[in-house]
Amino acid sequence: VSAAIEAAKVEAARGKQLTLGYWSKSREAPAQIVAQYMAGVDAIAAAGLTSSISIKVDTVEFQRPLLLPLFERARACGVRLHFDSQAWGSASRTFALLDEAREMGAPVSASITARWRRSIEDVERMITLGVPVRIVKGQSGDPDDRSIDPRHAFLDIVRLCAGRAAH
Repeated sequence: VSAAIEAAKVEAARGKQLTLGYWSKSREAPAQIVAQYMAGVDAIAAAGLTSSISIKVDTVEFQRPLLLPLFERARACGVRLHFDSQAWGSASRTFALLDEAREMGAPVSASITARWRRSIEDVERMITLGVPVRIVKGQSGDPDDRSIDPRHAFLDIVRLCAGRAAH
């Protein structure tokens, strides 16, 4: 965490903002992963940075009892939680938890995977809610539509967001 905060300070001095992330180890306990996210939120707040922290709620098995204190801490500290949806099958559950964090008052943002047909609806919803989005091509394609071209889909989402998205 300390090395990430130092890097974020350097970039902040250059006028840039970073999103910090924690890459969990395989078989790492969900509670340990959330503890790392909490440490990141605390460190960002203590450093006075406007950085956000990327969370992958599927790695903590969508466990609300573990995540709710994180959402509260992010709200209290004013640190944005960036929700990454890693797999097509976990997107709905990820966005449901994003909604819960947002309703609790935590600042949130989301990655939108361009290679999924569902992403048009997802990005429209984020725009309506005023949730900042990060557009990514994604690691895996849509299991229901393998014909989606990642490059064209990415640009389609960018055009959809242009002038409308929060960030």
